[in-house]
Amino acid sequence: MSFVLRLSTLLLGLAVLLSTVSARPQFNTVEYIHKRTASPTSTEEHLTNAARMAAGLGPLAPRQLFNPTRVNVARANPSVVTLSGRIKVTRASDGTVLGYLDKNYHATTGRFDLNDNPNAIGSHLTVSFTKPASSSSLFDIFVTSNGNPHHPDLGFAHGSTTLQNSNSDWTVMTGTNPTTPGKPASTVGNGLSSTLPYSESPIWSYDASTGRLTNTWFNPSSPGSSTGVSVSVKTYYSSSKGFLQGRASLSSIATEVFFTLV
Repeated sequence: MSFVLRLSTLLLGLAVLLSTVSARPQFNTVEYIHKRTASPTSTEEHLTNAARMAAGLGPLAPRQLFNPTRVNVARANPSVVTLSGRIKVTRASDGTVLGYLDKNYHATTGRFDLNDNPNAIGSHLTVSFTKPASSSSLFDIFVTSNGNPHHPDLGFAHGSTTLQNSNSDWTVMTGTNPTTPGKPASTVGNGLSSTLPYSESPIWSYDASTGRLTNTWFNPSSPGSSTGVSVSVKTYYSSSKGFLQGRASLSSIATEVFFTLV
């Protein structure tokens, strides 16, 4: 009898144990993994990395705090170089320095003459111009000492628009108002307007390697044309008449010279 009672008690306890186990919620491995890998909530996103690590979460992804923009490097514009100085006059045949352009107009003629005293620097003409892009570029030369304020450019004047290829025809150096590049001479006003009313100013070229200044002249391409044709000109000094002249032909009565900026 006592054996039967103990067996019944044992079976009853076993039944209670089994019923308790079956009542527990089942562990779903797939659901657990899903919860662990699901997108973080807004609360999780605002946790610090230390708090996330303590909660078993990974660190936050690095944040981009600004939108980078391409840096534009400023390109430097080519600088404008202004050259200035005196104009030395040299005899072409042997390199002898004859002098410098005088800063004063001739008292009666209005032309620029030669100053043959190399030490009289204060009496020499001073000029300036923008350095050209190449030795073939033509430009104006500005008179910066004395001269005539009404005729600020250094140029040549003539009695007509056409310089003849003749030993008896020449232009004369003087001050002039600016004229149109590449065009025949015009009556814009110059230091010799009363006798030589036509003048040209943007006729100069510059060789930076030697400092040489060379002048040209533009004849009309045809009679009355406004289109200019460059004429090969050499510069001469007439010791008997005391002035500088541009000629399209060789001269036996004047000395060929060249100009240098110093």
